[in-house]
Amino acid sequence: MFSDEFSLESDERVEIRDISSEVQGIVDESGTRNGFVLVYTGHVTACLSINEDDPELLEDIRDNLLRLVPIEPEEGVYRHNEKYSSMPQEQNTHAHVISSMIKPFLAIPVEEGNLNLGNWQSLFFIELDGSRRRRVTVQVWGDSGE
Repeated sequence: MFSDEFSLESDERVEIRDISSEVQGIVDESGTRNGFVLVYTGHVTACLSINEDDPELLEDIRDNLLRLVPIEPEEGVYRHNEKYSSMPQEQNTHAHVISSMIKPFLAIPVEEGNLNLGNWQSLFFIELDGSRRRRVTVQVWGDSGE
């Protein structure tokens, strides 16, 4: 098993960023030819997803996530936000709720040293409570083909 991590800095409160090249770089560094990779973020207000890397689609995903769970509720209050009302950095109930619906990890096959993604698939880090510095852990299991 080979393990590494990388950091990224978000610029927006809610942002979707392609991390495919970072993950592929760690697979390359591991020397693994065939196996699988586990990508994990240990943050409760961020998550990971696989989807198409189309800017308009990513905007649609972002907009619809925030339509499902808006930053500020349309009616009433978020109890978590109320509990921490004196702490502006903790006004992030939307981020906790959305991240609970999307997983903090991805498992992807590795074949011939490459992420075995579909034609249109890319790996995405979804920041829900930025801007922040975040860490992503990548673990690679498999054989070197030797």
